[in-house]
Amino acid sequence: MDELGRVTPDGLRWRFEKLAEVLTYLQFDSVFEVVLTIDKFYDIIPSEYRNQLRMFVTNGGLTKLLDFCRRINIFKDLAEDENSKLRVSICSHAHDVYESEWRELTADPEIKKPVAQFSNDYVSSFSMAGIYQRMRANAPHLFVLLEGLGAKPGEVSSNYGEHGADEEQRRRWRHIVVAVSTLSQLRTRRINVVQGILTYFLYASRVPKRVITVLNHLGLTVSYSSLKSALDSNAKSLRDDLKSRGIKGMATEVSIDNLAAAANVRDERLYKKASYLTYTAGFVVEPSPARAIPMFTRANIDYNAVQRLTIRDFLPSDEDQSILRSAFRAMSFKVLKKFGKQHNLSFPNVQFQMPDVDVLDHKDRSRFHVLPTYDLDESRIDEMINIIYEISEDIGLSELQVKEAIMMFKGDYMTVKNIRLYGFGDELILDEARRDRPSVLQPKG
Repeated sequence: MDELGRVTPDGLRWRFEKLAEVLTYLQFDSVFEVVLTIDKFYDIIPSEYRNQLRMFVTNGGLTKLLDFCRRINIFKDLAEDENSKLRVSICSHAHDVYESEWRELTADPEIKKPVAQFSNDYVSSFSMAGIYQRMRANAPHLFVLLEGLGAKPGEVSSNYGEHGADEEQRRRWRHIVVAVSTLSQLRTRRINVVQGILTYFLYASRVPKRVITVLNHLGLTVSYSSLKSALDSNAKSLRDDLKSRGIKGMATEVSIDNLAAAANVRDERLYKKASYLTYTAGFVVEPSPARAIPMFTRANIDYNAVQRLTIRDFLPSDEDQSILRSAFRAMSFKVLKKFGKQHNLSFPNVQFQMPDVDVLDHKDRSRFHVLPTYDLDESRIDEMINIIYEISEDIGLSELQVKEAIMMFKGDYMTVKNIRLYGFGDELILDEARRDRPSVLQPKG
């Protein structure tokens, strides 16, 4: 060392020479033979020397030694048999690392989510990138290997976040997720997240049952029986969610309409003719929490006020007229500017802004709950009454809500005509036998 205590090249060379003399005196060919001797006589070597070996490894010495050997490419000088033994040894240690990560990945409860627990929200919010990030968090070193296998020669693999990856990176993620999901089914058949989503997609695309069965044998989809169980479970969850509308007691909006389907036949016979099937379908709108209000009751409606309505109540006000003029001015000028741009025409530098009236927040969204398809025809009054009864049961209205709550129904003219109230105020004629049902009124004769 020099006067500042630093190791100089000459001093380091002298220390290596002294170390070589001591090793030769102790009948060791090199310092690395000392380490191999520790391996042979590990049980009888004093504990302080064994602890020195542990400290060397735990302080990163072994990692630095392996990196050094890789950097100088010392493995290229090995004979073929020694090179093969070294590869086997390195791969066996890597196998232990990959095996532990694989156990962690296949034990993740989110990856092992049963198909029967797939809710409507879970299916609609499923993300391949999200599954990839979760898998990679459980097996980071294994995914580095998979990313390297999928990378092009000379390309450096990067682990971008879900929102920082480009389309090419996301494409590779999808391939890796599908490959890992397929391989993991060899370990446990309970890993069905990706397979379940693919099966849902194929079922929604009306793929034949045989196709799903064949892909299930390849580990790409779940079985058809599992799909049926999942659909039943999801339908029950949706029905329970729909039934909770009445329990919450918040105002909702019901929209229904007729659904006609042609039942064609190839060869018509006396008792086998083409016809139309008529059903009724609809949905219930649940406003966002920011706009939710309790259900309306009869006390909120003044039917007598209808008699005081005039044509002036339906005509636009002066403010409405001003808003309409501004809106048409903005739309007309937008069309003229587009036309002028196509024909190289210049326009004055003026601006006509679209007026902002009750601007909707795109994040403040309502929820739509699909109603069951009713085997009833809304064009018939008796079946329309049964439709309203069915809807009141499906959305979970209580007896008190049936009697007192007022709900909004919307649809085309025929729907509204068959639901609307006939008469006003004291002239309302209720069906006395149906007073425990929603208000269905008989037309005045």
